[in-house]
Amino acid sequence: MGYIDPAVAVDQISIKPNNTLGSFRAEIVVSSKKTGLHIVCVQTFNTTKVNKDELCITLSMSADAMTIFSDETVPHFLEPSLQPDAVTRCAVNETCHVWYTYTSGIHNKADIELLTDTLKTGLYRTECKTIRSAEKNCSLDIFLRPRTDEVGKSFKICVSLSVKSNPTVKGENRCFTMNVVQESALDDQRRCRQHQCEHNGFCDGHGTSAKCYCPQGFEGSNCEHEYTPNFAGKSSSIAGDTAVPKAIGCKLNMVCHVPLQLFLNQGRCAAPQIRAGYRSSGINFVKATMTSVQEGNRAQNFSGSAELMPTQTGMQHICLQAVNNGTTLSEFCFELTVKGPTDENLKRPYFIEPTYLNGATLFCQKNKDCHFTLHYARGEKFDSEQECPGVKDTYPVAHNAGQLLRTFTTEVECYNDVLLTATFIEIIKLCFQLELPRNIGEERCFYIEVVDDLSTKVKTPCDGITCSPWQVCISNLTASVSPPYSCVNETDYVAKTTQDVAIFVDLPPYTESLGCASDTCTVPLYVQSPINEITSVEVSRGQNKSVFNVNHLQKACHNYVEVYRADLQVTASKLDPAQALCLMANDSNGLASDVTCILPKPPTEEGMNVGMIVGGAVGGVAAIGGGVAAAVFLRKKQCVKKIMSRRQSKVDTPESKKTSKNGSKNGVSVIEMDTTTDNEQITEIILSMKVKKSKV
Repeated sequence: MGYIDPAVAVDQISIKPNNTLGSFRAEIVVSSKKTGLHIVCVQTFNTTKVNKDELCITLSMSADAMTIFSDETVPHFLEPSLQPDAVTRCAVNETCHVWYTYTSGIHNKADIELLTDTLKTGLYRTECKTIRSAEKNCSLDIFLRPRTDEVGKSFKICVSLSVKSNPTVKGENRCFTMNVVQESALDDQRRCRQHQCEHNGFCDGHGTSAKCYCPQGFEGSNCEHEYTPNFAGKSSSIAGDTAVPKAIGCKLNMVCHVPLQLFLNQGRCAAPQIRAGYRSSGINFVKATMTSVQEGNRAQNFSGSAELMPTQTGMQHICLQAVNNGTTLSEFCFELTVKGPTDENLKRPYFIEPTYLNGATLFCQKNKDCHFTLHYARGEKFDSEQECPGVKDTYPVAHNAGQLLRTFTTEVECYNDVLLTATFIEIIKLCFQLELPRNIGEERCFYIEVVDDLSTKVKTPCDGITCSPWQVCISNLTASVSPPYSCVNETDYVAKTTQDVAIFVDLPPYTESLGCASDTCTVPLYVQSPINEITSVEVSRGQNKSVFNVNHLQKACHNYVEVYRADLQVTASKLDPAQALCLMANDSNGLASDVTCILPKPPTEEGMNVGMIVGGAVGGVAAIGGGVAAAVFLRKKQCVKKIMSRRQSKVDTPESKKTSKNGSKNGVSVIEMDTTTDNEQITEIILSMKVKKSKV
């Protein structure tokens, strides 16, 4: 559906193949609680959900029951049929169809008579289902093709049902008017045919011109551009095109979802961390999920939601913030009213998470698109053949700011995008109710507080503040103090920042030429650093450094993770296959990464070394079977390494025997080393073990 008058509810839509090859017939059931004229537009879409054609019609809703034919014993019309006294238009030299459904009543057959004024072309075709020798639920297709000399004329066409074998039986008559026009005269009923909206945009063609209402994250006359907020000198913004909560409700001891949107002025591989800043004792932050709205490896627009768990009823406060390397990029704070359990009627259509609870207050900016979403259960939950319940605007005060955009479905829910574009600073009340045939559902109302500058309205003291990675910025919301924030240790976040040194990721496997197809080639190196900037990557030891050249260090995306990439230029003919290649990265604070080595690929002969990649966090245990050569790299202070090898035959580092305790258990030799160093530099100990092949 395209535009639908707020007074009209679309109860059902069905599409059926027509008798004409390649054509279909749409049947739309509508209802209204208000009399008068109401506009409804029907649209077609291609496979990418871009509108292609449109037809807008005017419905005349009447409260007069006398228009209903009451004698069901005689031939009469059924739904769906063109209503009495309808006015239609038909383009010259085009075939136009009018459909009716009728029944013969208690009689075996109904006769049809088509009465036209002076229209020279008019044919019809019928198709009936015979039940107990009587014609029931017959379809009548009238097709008309006006000629050029009939342009500008109006014709009254009547369809009369009767029983010719019994002239005393008078069936129902229906008439309609057909105006013959040029093809171009129909354009005012299909303005969206020439105005296509991209990215699931909603085309409204009922006015004097067509207009696209864009979904969240897009803008432009045809929704062709990604939405770009006003950053106002900041690196990020939550004041995008999504309504920002001011005061919302949640249910006690139930997960409460808060929609989030974040824009960055520079692309990132992954969304920044979302966490809680200030929060009342009666609310727990569970987690946040953010995904990229854009395609590609770098994105600037992220959307998702935060999950909160209220543990106390009453008024609570919480701040949600986007953080990158300890800096709060953006933060907003809101009130949260926690309500106790309530009895809900699950037999009628109802809203589901993450729809805001009834009475929520949301911020929107004047003259800017502002979105929020209604989520609700599918029709099958209520034993309805209708895929989704209808959603209608029920607030009695008319307003032009809110638009209920297209309905979307998944396997578990239906949802609507609500778009608000307000031109005044005011508070707008919006109410929406779910409805199925003979089943009125839940209603929820929301208050939209329209402000002049949303970014200023939601700004908090923690915006732009940098704390230590293990700390969280807490905005002071209750008193005027200087500074109006504090950086405090928060155990909830310590566990998320335990990786405080850089690590190499996705190193290439060691081959005789490191995978080079020629004598010289470039091998990419990727370093992930959670805190500090990487300033250099170098070959630490092992191979001759002159064989390698490391350059072009820059930020990059690798498997949707923010990393530093360096190009390792290799001269393959100078590689020593018996030596490891050891790498180290240095950051802006003078800290070095754990040394990571790629060991030689093992030959297949018995008794030779077996290679492996080692490195990463200090204090790990290498468990090895079948004979290995292991490289263990120790940082300062004490570190104990246990290396296990089946049927160990020889240890090539006698220096380590002074601090080793050897033992054997269940055929596995255990070497325990206790190595202490006060040297600030990283100490390398190489253990090479020659062993015989054995079955595991």
